[in-house]
Amino acid sequence: MRIGILETGSVSNKFIGKHGSYGTMFEKLFAAFSEENFFIKIKLFQGEFPKEASQADLWVITGSRFGVYDDIPWLKPLKSFLEKCLEEKVPIFGVCFGHQLLAEILGGKVEKFKDGWGVGVTEYKVNREFKWTSELSKTMKVYSFHQDQVVKTPPHSTVIAFSDFCKNAILAYGEPNRPFAISVQNHPEFTQGFMCDLINLRKELFHPESVLENALESLDTRVNNNLLVKNIICALVDKD
Repeated sequence: MRIGILETGSVSNKFIGKHGSYGTMFEKLFAAFSEENFFIKIKLFQGEFPKEASQADLWVITGSRFGVYDDIPWLKPLKSFLEKCLEEKVPIFGVCFGHQLLAEILGGKVEKFKDGWGVGVTEYKVNREFKWTSELSKTMKVYSFHQDQVVKTPPHSTVIAFSDFCKNAILAYGEPNRPFAISVQNHPEFTQGFMCDLINLRKELFHPESVLENALESLDTRVNNNLLVKNIICALVDKD
């Protein structure tokens, strides 16, 4: 499968040698359950851009330090490109910023959340009534690092996972058993080590100090990124 990774952000130069780029993180994530993939990594933040929607069998939109409401040169062309992907029925998997961007394109609303940051290991409740979610646990622990949230879901979307803090944490678009796109607020591509380094790097963002302390302490909790993403990819590309 040809997987196009639209990199909308960059890893700090302090950590890229240790953890790799966001594109590399996704490569490692997908390799955990499939070795038959070809990756097309496109660094939008460096001026690169995909040629056409059909260039990949699946497009992944990464996380970013930017917001979907920011004035970024590549953001409007990216929205047009994703609309083209949707028109041509090329599946899309959005992560964090990608989750918010996809929701906005399809008619939802994104805001900087008034209750602050979701950071560290957080827990979602899962709607398990669909074919591709039935293997997931009723509750799922994930890595989170966000302040923006989808506060209004788009038409024809289904909430797959949620928490008291993040009401629209995972969304499926279209018929929920055969979605044309899925997006997640969490970061399945992150590792425990990268989360620790990222939280410490950005620690000035978190107030009160207990937010930082709780986030770092939570990293001892195990997450299952592979199972979540494996089921998402199967839902998007296996329509049998």
